[in-house]
Amino acid sequence: MVNPYLPLPAFRRRDRARARMAELIMRIIAERRSGAAGGEDFLEVLMRARYADGRALSDDEIVGLLISTIFAGQHTSTVMGAWTGILLLEHPHRLSGILEELASEVGDGEITLDALRRLAALERCIKEAERMHPPLVMLMRRIVRDFEYDGWRLPAGDLAMVSPATAHRLPQVFADPDRYDPDRFGPERQEDRRVKHALIGFGGGHHRCIGATFAQQQIKVIWTVLLREFELSLATTGHRPDYATFVVGPRRPCIVRYRRRRSPLTATAPPLAGARRQS
Repeated sequence: MVNPYLPLPAFRRRDRARARMAELIMRIIAERRSGAAGGEDFLEVLMRARYADGRALSDDEIVGLLISTIFAGQHTSTVMGAWTGILLLEHPHRLSGILEELASEVGDGEITLDALRRLAALERCIKEAERMHPPLVMLMRRIVRDFEYDGWRLPAGDLAMVSPATAHRLPQVFADPDRYDPDRFGPERQEDRRVKHALIGFGGGHHRCIGATFAQQQIKVIWTVLLREFELSLATTGHRPDYATFVVGPRRPCIVRYRRRRSPLTATAPPLAGARRQS
């Protein structure tokens, strides 16, 4: 995002990895252009796509779009999923309610989209993790035309920036903002609807992330599987955000104790003792 082409070791590893991925994708493109069956995957869609003037996408354009699609949202969903679990395990009284919901709505059965939609308590916990620890510390937009706001003139070409981490802790928007309280998103309170764009972990307006709903469902699936398969507890406490990275996860170490469940999912679990694993 900032000086991405500096001669740093991490950037060089990134470039080598990107080149290797491009090589693999180019090989598949060449096979399909030679007559190999393509199916209905996204690569085939890009190969068939045309610009308004009828021009096909170049192989370089296809590679770039495919890599962007593959990796879009991976870091943000991972980080928000991690914070969802950490906050739940830090607040056992909340976790018991989630276990009850999973037992009643999913149980040991198939995890369907309809079942995921019924996980309202888990969804509120995900939104509260997004509020307290938004994955992106800064959202940026380039100003396309001059405009004034609150007495300030903002010229075209400059960057407009907003910090979700700050916006989500405004007491005039979210009551007692430093307290973990998923019920603030419940039907009785709906604090995220008090003002426009109150919850902006995925951005807002026309450019809000189109994958936000998918990310939420993805995190629901992950924690549904983990919580019904394992009894979990934190082995470390006091987890703080790591602002050394653009996508802000918890500082390491972040260690979880786990034990495979010996009986169907219930709202209660015996004291946990067992192995440790790095999250």
